[in-house]
Amino acid sequence: MNQPGPSVRLDDDELLVEDSAEFVWRQVHPQFLSDGQPSSQAFKPTPKDEGKLSVIRQSVTAEEAFEQYEHSSAGTWSVRVGEVAEAGSRVVDDSAKPETPKAHAYIDFRGFTRGQVERIAKVLRSAANAHGCQYSPPTRTTIGG
Repeated sequence: MNQPGPSVRLDDDELLVEDSAEFVWRQVHPQFLSDGQPSSQAFKPTPKDEGKLSVIRQSVTAEEAFEQYEHSSAGTWSVRVGEVAEAGSRVVDDSAKPETPKAHAYIDFRGFTRGQVERIAKVLRSAANAHGCQYSPPTRTTIGG
């Protein structure tokens, strides 16, 4: 396993997720799909994320994670906590914070350089694509158009 990246102190109401076999669910915006698979962009935090890439722990189902997500999502993909660690980052549970959804956690990108973020995102994309989509919403068809 690679050494963790720059260590950033956790808040008192945050916990490091240590079970390497545990899955975390990531919602993927439709614009981050290429040929039905997430691009690495789906696994990079945006400036508003402040280095905390939102995920949901597997204590809820992939479908529940999709349903509680309040933005556009093509579906739920997964990575294991151990895969995040092997990529050089960590998963942090922040679900004790009142403003976070049930079972919320984040992949910690704080303190990494742009190049490190790119590399980690590519590793996570590969892992997620290997696992495949864990939940996608039923397609809606219109009859009589």
